[in-house]
Amino acid sequence: MKVRRITPKAWEELQQPGRAKDKPLYVSDGGGLRVRIARHKIRNPDPDRGTGDVPEYIYEESRIWQFRYRKPDGSETVKSYGWVSIEQARAEWAADKALLDEGIDPLEVQKRTREDRKAKALEKRRQKEEAKQKTIIDTDSMRQLRDD
Repeated sequence: MKVRRITPKAWEELQQPGRAKDKPLYVSDGGGLRVRIARHKIRNPDPDRGTGDVPEYIYEESRIWQFRYRKPDGSETVKSYGWVSIEQARAEWAADKALLDEGIDPLEVQKRTREDRKAKALEKRRQKEEAKQKTIIDTDSMRQLRDD
């Protein structure tokens, strides 16, 4: 079965504003990879909002790549890639598809990676704080020796 891919012309059109209406628009790239374009109501940042011709709220569009798939346990889920280039989305999709073929859930891998990154950042912060405290203690010791 041939997979229908987003063409370069369609890709250019997807990046133009005004694509989303009241409901999110999904454009498939095949194999569970899709672009989600949604319209969101936000408060107008203009200081004159709500007066005259300046509306109180405006609409903004968001675009993200999503991979819709079945987890190894059979439940359906969606992994988001954010708004990246079509090449990068396809590369991430291919890597996640390979993980699924091995029976590994890509969201679990992402979650573990995020937790590892947080743990490393906390450890680095703790080491910095310890070094700072040691410097303070060493400085105080030097003052006491000098004063004696």
